[in-house]
Amino acid sequence: MNTKKIAALIRFAIAFIFLCGIVMVFVWYPLTVSITIVGPVPVEPTLEQNIQGYTQLAFYWLTSLPCFIILGIVWKITINIKQNDGFTSKDVKLLNKANLLLLIDLPIFLIGNLIFMFLKLNFFVIFHFFIVVVGLIVVAFIWIAALLIEKNVELQAETEGTI
Repeated sequence: MNTKKIAALIRFAIAFIFLCGIVMVFVWYPLTVSITIVGPVPVEPTLEQNIQGYTQLAFYWLTSLPCFIILGIVWKITINIKQNDGFTSKDVKLLNKANLLLLIDLPIFLIGNLIFMFLKLNFFVIFHFFIVVVGLIVVAFIWIAALLIEKNVELQAETEGTI
């Protein structure tokens, strides 16, 4: 498989994940927050309920932002791959930045959801814990990809030194 096909497949996956993220941020989070605070019956929320709702939405939007930044980082890597300049130490550095960003974001997301759970502000927290698990799996995949690319860079350097 050539590098342009690899870049196209990764970009397709990024676009799909981006769309899923947009749905999460602008549909799922507002829906779950409003159902938890107001209930399934359309009732005018009180000032306290509005504050709780907007606080939760702000938290979810802010903790979602690093995920979109990571998608941008991976998109930049696909640009390098498409130009046959991929799988270099530059890409390893980008992947490590993405991994660090996710490792910072996940505990914040987890702690915030634990607070929401203990304050009984969101009944959909169990689903959000699933998101944390998926995030940890993504961290593992990014870490493995960075290690493999780093090994590839080392092997290329050895091969060039041998020739």
